[in-house]
Amino acid sequence: MKITKYLTIFAMICLLLVSAVFADAPTIDVMENHPTVYVGQDIVLPALMIDADGDEITPTISWYCTECTASSFSESNYYEYIDAAGNTMFIIEWTPTEDDVGTHYFTLSATANSETTTKYITIPVIAHEEMPEIENPSINNDYDNDGIEDGEDNCPNDSNPGQEDVDGNGVGDACDAASDADGDGVANSDDICYGYDDSLDTDQDGIPDGCDSDSDGDNVANSDDMCEGYDDSLDTDQDGIPDGCDSDSDGDNV
Repeated sequence: MKITKYLTIFAMICLLLVSAVFADAPTIDVMENHPTVYVGQDIVLPALMIDADGDEITPTISWYCTECTASSFSESNYYEYIDAAGNTMFIIEWTPTEDDVGTHYFTLSATANSETTTKYITIPVIAHEEMPEIENPSINNDYDNDGIEDGEDNCPNDSNPGQEDVDGNGVGDACDAASDADGDGVANSDDICYGYDDSLDTDQDGIPDGCDSDSDGDNVANSDDMCEGYDDSLDTDQDGIPDGCDSDSDGDNV
């Protein structure tokens, strides 16, 4: 009996150790090779941290620079918050000074349930006089070429010229896969009809109204529908107005 008891305990310990070893590490979505910036330019660099198991994420960051006189970057230049989807947003906000001219290296880590993921970020800083003379300086600072400079872009790695951010978490819909951009209670990754409410399905055919070419199921396309949401073929008084939109559907003047 004692041997069986000890074997059971040993098996449970092994199971826990295996679970810990194979636990999913958190992911970090961040621009690692930042475009060159110049002194006085505002930098806003978001990092989206997701743990598939839903464990709490603890972010850490360290930094150093080469060729610079001294780094003005400090703890006041970053912060974190939890977005509507429960993910961790880590934001770097920094405006380099003359002393920062050089290359800055950042080590950003996310730890959840003893599993750690690390990203290495590089930000080159140059003086104004070193900036190349080009007709449109914003080209150098628009990584995804969507016309929005990286410092103002809520999705610097993914083109989104409209800067859509329906859930208002500071991360644009184009790179916020965990968000619910159309606010229908379904995450973007699982959305049947992106941009519309999946729960609205008038004809109950499994296709949300926003993506259904005949949302009321009357075999008349929405673009040609006389009475959207109702069956156009039902016209009791034959006055050419479908019953669903006819204030006197039986034609008795009442």
